[in-house]
Amino acid sequence: MTKKASLYEYDLEQLEQVHPEVTNLRYRVSDVAPDWNKIGRAFPNVEQLYFGSYLEPLRPIDAEMFSAFPNLKILNCETNPLELSEVKPEMVKNLKAIRGAVVTQADQLGYLKHCPALTEIYLDVEKGSLALELPEGSRLQTLHLRVDEVDRLALNLSGAKELTELHLYGLHYNGGSYMMQVEQLLLPDSIKKISISPNCQMQIERIIDAGNAELNEMRLEADKLTVAPGGLIRAKSVKEVHLNVGLDGTEVASDLFCQLGSAERLMFLPHNASYNLTELVAPLQSLTSIYLFSEGKGVVGDLNLPHLDHLFATGVPFTQLDGLKNSPKLTKLELRDSGELGEAKVLSALTNLEYLQLEGFTDAELPLTLRQHSGITRLRVSNGPTEQLGDLSAMTGVTEIRIEQFSHHGPCTALPALEQLLTAPSLKHLNLNLTAQSGDRTDFLMHMPPEIEVEFGIYNQVARSEALNKQRRILLNAPLTLEQRQTYWQQLYHAPKPRDLPEMDGRFHLTFLEAKYSPFKKHAHAWLRANAEQALTRRALGSDTVLFVCGKSGFKVTELKAKAEELGFSISKKLDDNVTHVLVGANPKQTELLDLQQHLLIDDTALSQWFEQAAPQFLQQEQAIDSGMVDTVMTMLNSPDEASHQVAVEMLAQGGVTEVMWMPLFLILKTTSDKALRKSIQQLLAGKGDDLFQLAVKDRIFFESDLRGLNWEGNPTGEGPMFKKLKGLTKRWGRPLCIDFSKAYFDRYGEGLVWLLTQKEECERRQAITRSFVEGECLNWNRACGFELMVKDADEERLINCHGSPDIYMQNSFELGKPKTRLPQALPEQMRITELDLHNTYLNALPANFERYQQVKKLNLNFNHLEKLPPKLAELTELEELDLSFNHFTEFPKVLFKLKNLKKLDLRRAAEPLYRWGYDAEQGYESIRAPQKFRDAFPDCEILEDA
Repeated sequence: MTKKASLYEYDLEQLEQVHPEVTNLRYRVSDVAPDWNKIGRAFPNVEQLYFGSYLEPLRPIDAEMFSAFPNLKILNCETNPLELSEVKPEMVKNLKAIRGAVVTQADQLGYLKHCPALTEIYLDVEKGSLALELPEGSRLQTLHLRVDEVDRLALNLSGAKELTELHLYGLHYNGGSYMMQVEQLLLPDSIKKISISPNCQMQIERIIDAGNAELNEMRLEADKLTVAPGGLIRAKSVKEVHLNVGLDGTEVASDLFCQLGSAERLMFLPHNASYNLTELVAPLQSLTSIYLFSEGKGVVGDLNLPHLDHLFATGVPFTQLDGLKNSPKLTKLELRDSGELGEAKVLSALTNLEYLQLEGFTDAELPLTLRQHSGITRLRVSNGPTEQLGDLSAMTGVTEIRIEQFSHHGPCTALPALEQLLTAPSLKHLNLNLTAQSGDRTDFLMHMPPEIEVEFGIYNQVARSEALNKQRRILLNAPLTLEQRQTYWQQLYHAPKPRDLPEMDGRFHLTFLEAKYSPFKKHAHAWLRANAEQALTRRALGSDTVLFVCGKSGFKVTELKAKAEELGFSISKKLDDNVTHVLVGANPKQTELLDLQQHLLIDDTALSQWFEQAAPQFLQQEQAIDSGMVDTVMTMLNSPDEASHQVAVEMLAQGGVTEVMWMPLFLILKTTSDKALRKSIQQLLAGKGDDLFQLAVKDRIFFESDLRGLNWEGNPTGEGPMFKKLKGLTKRWGRPLCIDFSKAYFDRYGEGLVWLLTQKEECERRQAITRSFVEGECLNWNRACGFELMVKDADEERLINCHGSPDIYMQNSFELGKPKTRLPQALPEQMRITELDLHNTYLNALPANFERYQQVKKLNLNFNHLEKLPPKLAELTELEELDLSFNHFTEFPKVLFKLKNLKKLDLRRAAEPLYRWGYDAEQGYESIRAPQKFRDAFPDCEILEDA
């Protein structure tokens, strides 16, 4: 069984013992270099050796090292120099892989012949010549060479009959302008992959000879390529050839492939070099695919490739593609930046063409030959034409069309008349990728035939595209007029976010309510609330009310019937002329039957207010308050015992709910995992509060037990999950409700206020809550922040971890981040505060507004992770006691010299603990101590420091 070990400076004592079980050793010594023989004796059975740290000295890979590890099979280096001159074959008889060593002297490569078992080599070769000849019988399979300023290359690898891969590439991305001369490159028939990319100019003096090899891939990249007459490579076949040459405008030789038996795919990147593609590929009649990336300096010519199936070309004028008529099997044609298409007569000859992509052309209309091609099934057009698509009725085969208003160059402004897409008789799939300004060209989407599947997108806006697709489907499925659909679509298209929508009419809101589209729910309920108020102004609810319920009300059917019998109104099962008011609940259906001119729409809130005014229940009456019944129910609701909650909810179902009970009920609703209890509370809160409160009551956002207590590791979960969740709910619930909920949560669980304490806005709610943490003349910010629960009952190890790495141990999965709490700004003007208790409040900087507390005499900053103190601390001129213990200071804070009244200073453990060693001075822990200059300036100040 493989056993791993690592060797660091601090555990070199391992060398005093023998570890026969270790086969994998990671060498991570930075400062000292123990004798290899000593390491070898301690680890006699090492088979894999790793140099695992960039800090370690560059120990050479030499005979001394190999003799120490006779069983070594795999050597993983950093940038260690390879020195093999004194290595004997018996030292490396088991060596199979060298990865990462550096060859600084060219002759070192020759000594690799002494390593008969090598199957894998990764080497860096710096400057000079690179020559390597492998003997017959070499078992090498993979050779990777990274080169830097190697001016001569001579490789004879024909003796390695198992070699399958050769990779030669530049050590640096921007290699340089030097010239590499390839004098020899001989390869065995077993070779499958050749990759030569040295990031320099390259002169190949002899053909790359791979004999009868059948390669999967050959890749050659050079800033400038010069090849001797007779071709680039000799091989039986290559599946894919990748040629990237000619950055300096030279000419690509036409005989590069004259000795290559066959090839299937060619990726040719001549850039601005001149070339003749017809002559270049003449020997490769077997080509089925060509990718051509040109900058217009070459000639395509009269191609004669009978098996060509796919051509991708960029920068090639369309006028040069007439030769494609000799490639009758072409089924896929992709053209980019081809200029003017003109009549595009060659398309008539490509009778088997199925897929056509045109990107970046300048014609005003698609050419007639294209529009009359009945064989094309998929068409993709990007950045063109500029005016018209034209009549597509003759394209009987096309089933999929993609129109894009941008190309690889970016978005454009021109967009043709898209309604002409509807002339394609067999169209089944339409994909539009447009810009945010193109809404006026997309009205035709509102009367697309249902059998056409549409995917719509806006350039570089994924989320916006997904939203528009959903909104479009909702409009199409709703019973709206074409005019309504087009009007709503235009308003949606130009509203990136729901808040950007203009004031929408009732039919719009009802449509999206019925579709259960959550992003617009807040706006819809606000509209319904306002509409309900207007409806009651026109005709109040009374005994002559005939109510129709559309959707799911928060009131039970039995409750509505009981109220109808009690108050004398009636409930209609049909929406007929007798109906006076329509109660619109959640998930309404058949909203098209609602006549917004005739029917008076109300919500649960309006109905609840009427019930309470017309027939208040017992707990809603004055005598319930006087009798103490309300206080009894409130005590049960505020209890942590869920059984008490159950009893209270049953009482409220009979006696009614008052406003003071809303938040306790809401807290239970959002924190219990009992689904039946949730349902009961939702019914009790039906119609209570404003529209945002009703949205929050009905949504499925809960704060269950996994947000508090211990996490899966057994550590306190802390403030993180609550902070993250409330931060994301501010827009959904509204800031006032989030504030009230966070305070109720804090009162129940002792945490959950950090989100509120980071808020900049000093609203009345926040001020009232922060004032509650004033104890006498002390602002207890520690109690407000709730971090005390993170270290409650913690052992010494956890306390050290929380002190040293609060970002890991004082929060859960980094959900808290780095919150910056803000002390209440106006509080020092309202109350006398002489003490600030900021200990264990997760501070890496003093909270905002601390300098306003100028009457403070005592400041406790214990157990935070402060590294420095701000100059503004000097504004606390009356400060007498300062606790800086258990922080992360690296030096004595100079601002303390300005605190003239300081009488007590605690510096114990004021520096960050050491990893593994905590506060152990013998292992290097450096305490923060007051300098003599400070002691002289403050002779009466009591200073507490580490012993």
